[in-house]
Amino acid sequence: MVARFVAGETTDKAVAVTHTLAGSGLDVSLDYLGEDIHDRGQADATREAYLTLLSALSAKGLAANAEVSVKLSALGQLLDEQLAYDNAAAICAGASAAGTTVTLDMDDHQTTTSPLSILPKLLTYFTPTTAGSPAHRPRSPRSCPAHPAPRRP
Repeated sequence: MVARFVAGETTDKAVAVTHTLAGSGLDVSLDYLGEDIHDRGQADATREAYLTLLSALSAKGLAANAEVSVKLSALGQLLDEQLAYDNAAAICAGASAAGTTVTLDMDDHQTTTSPLSILPKLLTYFTPTTAGSPAHRPRSPRSCPAHPAPRRP
């Protein structure tokens, strides 16, 4: 069911799908899946995966059509907030060099304070950075009224 929303399991596949979508006039948001990292090596590997992706997008001329969405928990937030900041700053620098933007994606109510405190620090150096929450996050009926289910063709 979610396969159409997942570009692939490799950088090459994600870049190829981005190329196809950009060729159709669409912009893309890319997220390296994985969160709640509890090991510095995993956090650093996630940072490197984003930097590799950003470099590949830039090399193919696709950075203007793609932004990256980053969860601080995937960058070591649960280990050390400074580690998460340093990794996010490296990704923001890579995105800036590539010509694209970064969205700090908030995981859940237990980890939203950190992105909101880190975002202003990142904005000091990297202006094309935003914060957002996943669309699937539950909201009150007042802020998000119920919508009828889409009709099937």
